Amino acid sequence: MDRLKKLEFKKYMNIYTVICLCALCAGVNIFFLAMKNGGFLIVADDFNAQQIPFTVALHKQIVEYGIDSWMWNLDLGTSTIHGMGFYELGSPFFWITMLTPANRFPYIVPFVYVLKYIVAGITSYLYISQYMKEKKWAITGALTYAFSGFQSINLEFYHFHDIVALFPLLLLGLDLLIGNDKRGKILFPIAVFINCICNYYFFIIEIVFMVGYYVCKYGKEGFRVRNILKPVTWGGMGVGLAAVFFIPNVLYILDSPRSDLKIYLGNIVWSPQDFLLMIKGLLFPAEAQNNLSAIEKMNWNSISLFIPLFGLLLSIRYLKIEGNSWLSRLMKILFVCSLSPIGCSIFLMFREWNFRWYFTLALMLSLSTSIVLDREGLTNIRRVSVGYGAVVILLAAMIYLLPWSSESPEACVYNAGKFISVAFITVAGIVLTFALSYMKKNRMPIIVALSIFCMISTGFTLFDYYSTGDQTYVENYMNKFNIASKLTSPNEQYRFVASDNLITLTGGANGTSSFSSTVEPSIIKFDSLFGYSANNTRMAKDSIPGLAELLAGKYYLSRGSSDSIGEYASGNMTLYLHEQNACPIGFGVNNYILESEFKKLALEDRAKILFSAAIVEDIGGFEHENFNSVDSINADCSGQISELANRAESNAVSSFVRTKDGFSCLVDYACQTLVYFTVPYESGWSALIDGKDKEIINSGGMMLLDVPPGKHDIAFYYRTPGYSIGKIISITSFALFIVHCCVVINKDRKQLWGMHAMASLANGMSNNGRRMGK
Repeated sequence: MDRLKKLEFKKYMNIYTVICLCALCAGVNIFFLAMKNGGFLIVADDFNAQQIPFTVALHKQIVEYGIDSWMWNLDLGTSTIHGMGFYELGSPFFWITMLTPANRFPYIVPFVYVLKYIVAGITSYLYISQYMKEKKWAITGALTYAFSGFQSINLEFYHFHDIVALFPLLLLGLDLLIGNDKRGKILFPIAVFINCICNYYFFIIEIVFMVGYYVCKYGKEGFRVRNILKPVTWGGMGVGLAAVFFIPNVLYILDSPRSDLKIYLGNIVWSPQDFLLMIKGLLFPAEAQNNLSAIEKMNWNSISLFIPLFGLLLSIRYLKIEGNSWLSRLMKILFVCSLSPIGCSIFLMFREWNFRWYFTLALMLSLSTSIVLDREGLTNIRRVSVGYGAVVILLAAMIYLLPWSSESPEACVYNAGKFISVAFITVAGIVLTFALSYMKKNRMPIIVALSIFCMISTGFTLFDYYSTGDQTYVENYMNKFNIASKLTSPNEQYRFVASDNLITLTGGANGTSSFSSTVEPSIIKFDSLFGYSANNTRMAKDSIPGLAELLAGKYYLSRGSSDSIGEYASGNMTLYLHEQNACPIGFGVNNYILESEFKKLALEDRAKILFSAAIVEDIGGFEHENFNSVDSINADCSGQISELANRAESNAVSSFVRTKDGFSCLVDYACQTLVYFTVPYESGWSALIDGKDKEIINSGGMMLLDVPPGKHDIAFYYRTPGYSIGKIISITSFALFIVHCCVVINKDRKQLWGMHAMASLANGMSNNGRRMGK
């Protein structure tokens, strides 16, 4: 038994090594940073403003309302699936955090972050090892992939690491499937499912990449109908398993303005700055995207592909010795794609351009690096390393010393110390690689040196992000998190005037705006009526007179205690709750204004008119004879905002209650009335008046009902479009997949039993022959 255990341990020793090294290289940095704040992990920008509040809010949303629900505190309200499908709703790492209390997430996230690095190392090792003669060299590929510059630069984008961790399973499953390994028939559907359900945005990138991968690797053989049907069939099953989230999100993105084609003449070539920034991202370690040291001061396109220790050295060597291989062809194609905005946009079907597909190239570079080490080690890279080092030093000197032009004499470097540091790390890696080439038994020194560089490059970027704030910011953030966790809404008919995700998402305060790129398109439409057009963050509603009050912004927090109605404290921070006159979420009006007329009003008057008139796109959607028409000429935008809000409040619906399915209320109007609800219009909403279906009017992105006179019960119900059919497809696919797995496993058992039977028969015949011989 001891011998068997030793053999088993030896069999998996490389995996254990990868786990330990990834845990060490990531953990040293992440846990050290977390412990600076008592275990509470703070990074920068999107991690602080989105990832922490989003995860806490999603956890609470699922527990209280379920998955197919309306998320009241994401901006003015958004479908849970639409709002969180891109971020982490389908991520296995998120569901691990569901095992702990929601508000403990900032203390749990360091462990989850390290787990992502470990999984990235394991999956990339499993993929790369199939190309190795000596599988130990796959450890180097696993480390360079898990700690590539793409990983480091996206430390603020926590959910990007989920995809990096899971992506290699797709390629491993595909290789096994095309290679007629029966494990591929199980692994490939699972890999497609887990990547598809985890993040639909990156899944599109992966599918586009896999088409190129398949064509380059399998060539003419891959175009046989039988081989094409394999990934289509089993990949289709994987998508079917993920349909419960994938179908609703596909319907959502098709309706989003961000899904428009973006093919323009201006996107054919990079600007000099962008091109140089791309080269810098290939050669130098990643920096904080909000605080770059050179060329541009900030850039959020994830432009980094630094390979720890080796850089591009071994990949260049691979291209020289294997210039006609499938991997060489694929890497050349990917590098060509990176040379143009349109080339980069291929991975997102020409809808968006950035470098967020770089994780695919990072895996290919890691594979080529491991292949060179496996086949010939470092003995043949000395001349290449000298040339590579010279190019790096020359580029660094040019960036450091030369201005852009005579018309633009300012230097390209904004932080000389940091730029010198990243250049030094790159040069140090080249020099160390050169030195390692003289060691005969250099596997262990290479792995040790690589681990140190992984630790250094990751730590450099992580602490660069962290240093963009100061200790006061950190203390304020933690105090605000604690305060936000305690917040509750005094009245469900009203919102807080707030756009800080930490305030609006962490506790029970619903805000009037948000920092999110995945809100309902109707919110973007509504913002556009007030001259706002950004996609990734919503308009601060207090920037237009009366708009916050129109959107039920009754409550707000401040440092002043005068006239406060509540107090919240944490550490040295105390915030006081105040209230102001504001419209309720639902109130009645008797006027309407055409959208074309509304847009003619001055921006400062647009919110005011909506206190008494609802926007309609045309006059054919309801019986308009009983309502007064308002245009840009006779619109009365006078009056104090508090008076307008009081007037609207006198026409408020009563008994307003948010339910698991939507919301309900009572009305009692003397005449036919338009009831305006400042809840974003979405096709998943349905309305009932006294139990009978009633058409919902899209009022400039909000919802409007034409209500007859008298007392009525109104109920709104929300169902995410595509969720029900997606759930049916997923359940059906799951049942088929279970049957499929049973068939594959049973078939293997029969074959194995047959082999044992043949061996027993052969053994029996041999014994019988010996007895007959005697």
